[in-house]
Amino acid sequence: MISEYICNLCGTQNQVDAGTNEKVPGPLCSNCRSSTRFRKVAYLVSKHVFGGTGRLDQDGDCELKGIGLSDAHPVENCMKRFSNYENTYYHKEPMVDIMQAPSVPGVYDYLISSDVFEHTPPPVAAPYHNAFAYLRKGGKFILSVPAQPTGTEHFPDLSDFQILETKEGHTLVNATKDGKLEVFNNLRFHGGPGSTLEMRIFSPDQVMSLLQEAGFSKVELATDLPEEFGVSDIRGLSSFWIATK
Repeated sequence: MISEYICNLCGTQNQVDAGTNEKVPGPLCSNCRSSTRFRKVAYLVSKHVFGGTGRLDQDGDCELKGIGLSDAHPVENCMKRFSNYENTYYHKEPMVDIMQAPSVPGVYDYLISSDVFEHTPPPVAAPYHNAFAYLRKGGKFILSVPAQPTGTEHFPDLSDFQILETKEGHTLVNATKDGKLEVFNNLRFHGGPGSTLEMRIFSPDQVMSLLQEAGFSKVELATDLPEEFGVSDIRGLSSFWIATK
């Protein structure tokens, strides 16, 4: 059985065998190579930021000012059509460290963070508060994070740490606040440059609480993901949220 979908990032008509395993990264667009996760982000930005139809490739120019936190190339390439959008990075210019509060708060109408907050060091609440600070009143925060029914903090006593590269791979060495030395092997990285060590898996309840505690007035778990854009499969690891300041 063959199913079809339109990529809402580049407009390409795609076909995919509906019997194949469509877990992460899901069916890739034959043109822009966007995964299910990237098309979900595009759908949420189109609908909840621009008030569009879910097709980010067809949205007109917009004066809303926004930034992405290391947005993937398919998302970045589409969003570059909007003159007031800028993609930012942790490891290169233009740099934004979401663990730090903005020097000038309340500047942006929207902020996109797709699978970033699982990589931030403690305290876990800091990036949520800083995302809130970046936004103007009424601004939208489009967030995706790995989430499972029971969340897991991989390094709960992380304090003074470094990651060492050895012949066997990478090792995290941590000195806890009470002086205890911890060593962790078999680390999980999500690939790419920058800080990509997986620090945690969230639970949906935890994300909801963190967003509300950060001050967002409205928080929604995104479930309106239509099949026409190849994003209806929500069996993958990431959960998607729309939060309004």
